[in-house]
Amino acid sequence: MKNNLLSIAVLLLLLLLFCGCEQPETIVANGKKIKIGIIGPFSGTFAAQGTNGFEGMQAAQKIQPLLDNGTALEFLIEDDQDAPTRTIVALTKLVETEKVAAVLVFSDSASVLALEAFADRYKTPIMVVLATHPEISKKSKYVTQFCVDDIIQGSVAALFVRDELLIERVAIVVNPDNPYSVRLTTEFRQRFEATGGRVTEIINISDEVDDLSAIMESLRLKHTQLLYMPIKAESLFNILKANREIKWHPKVMSGDGLLASAMKMFHDDLNLLNGLMATEFFGDNIADTDYERRLRKSYASLFSHPPTTYSALGAEAYDLLCDILNRCGEPDNRQEINEKIRQTTDFEGISGKISITAEGKAKRLLFVDKIENGRLKEIVKVY
Repeated sequence: MKNNLLSIAVLLLLLLLFCGCEQPETIVANGKKIKIGIIGPFSGTFAAQGTNGFEGMQAAQKIQPLLDNGTALEFLIEDDQDAPTRTIVALTKLVETEKVAAVLVFSDSASVLALEAFADRYKTPIMVVLATHPEISKKSKYVTQFCVDDIIQGSVAALFVRDELLIERVAIVVNPDNPYSVRLTTEFRQRFEATGGRVTEIINISDEVDDLSAIMESLRLKHTQLLYMPIKAESLFNILKANREIKWHPKVMSGDGLLASAMKMFHDDLNLLNGLMATEFFGDNIADTDYERRLRKSYASLFSHPPTTYSALGAEAYDLLCDILNRCGEPDNRQEINEKIRQTTDFEGISGKISITAEGKAKRLLFVDKIENGRLKEIVKVY
């Protein structure tokens, strides 16, 4: 009897070892590295985009340090301060001097649109992580947009305001020198008015505007119910402070990345954002998967501050890049990398599946969130 029990135990052990139940093998480094360029603002007004985005990449890299074949990724960072001329210089250096296999960009739309003219000349895949202008990727087969563009964001915001909030009168505040702000304004206005809403006024805000309180008071007198403000964080906070002075509390809606920028620039005034709504790429009801828990733990082990939307997009970009390179026969071949980028289907991102069309456009979830106490609270998500 004892011999029989011993035989059964040995048999079970063999089954565990040889029938697919063993622990996955650890990937062994092969000593090779692939150079990847990173362009973004790492100093200046918009430094949160570059620094937070790369922090997310570092947290993801700590979890998955190697490709499936044991090759590591080496990141070469160029600070463009979100200035288009510097973005072009950075791209030239990374491609011609450093010979990178691909480039990830954390800069805004104006900088990305500037470099797009050079992308086909260099035949180097460029992954645009944050910028959302709809013209991105249209003029180059080597530029791919990672986020939902402004056409979709502006339309979703307008339909939410009309159909869910039942608001009829809206004023729009725009930064006229910012392509992101201008395009969102255009899309929102067209869709809002097409559904029967009325735009009471469009206010162009520049850094030189002084009497914001008077401007806001005039909007209040026009019975404005909501302010749509896809503008720079500094401009938006100035308006929120002006509204506080005149004791006016209209509903407010903005665009993606606002909270991420505000956490670095206006940490002491975050309470002003309470109740503000925004289109975003993440909400607070993200599925609590094992990977997401590991990612949060990895981020906390590296940095003392909480992650932001930029951090999450950076982590997703790193994971997607690894997935793309793992699908390549030659993971340092620029042409093959570019082809695999645009063949991405149902990649499992942090907030849901991500696909990329043959035209270089991302298809992914979009959220409408409310900001409360420095956190994004999901209201609705749009597929």
